[in-house]
Amino acid sequence: MKLSSSWIREFVDLTVDDHRLAEDLTGVGIAVEGISGSGKDTSSRWRLGPIVPDAMNHYGVAREAAAIYDVPLKRCRA
Repeated sequence: MKLSSSWIREFVDLTVDDHRLAEDLTGVGIAVEGISGSGKDTSSRWRLGPIVPDAMNHYGVAREAAAIYDVPLKRCRA
């Protein structure tokens, strides 16, 4: 699955760069297979295992990042 880091950051305020985010998410089971682009155009290829089915979208990955860094998760606008 390909995700945009700028979309993830719309839901959670992160101070870490995309590479650190990728390392930390990999540590909780959301494996990053590659990062491409830079700045707001950065995107990542993710491999999601069976232990994190709720992270199969930008909001789910943002929720995991919020938990890792103990920061608030913004509400998803419907």
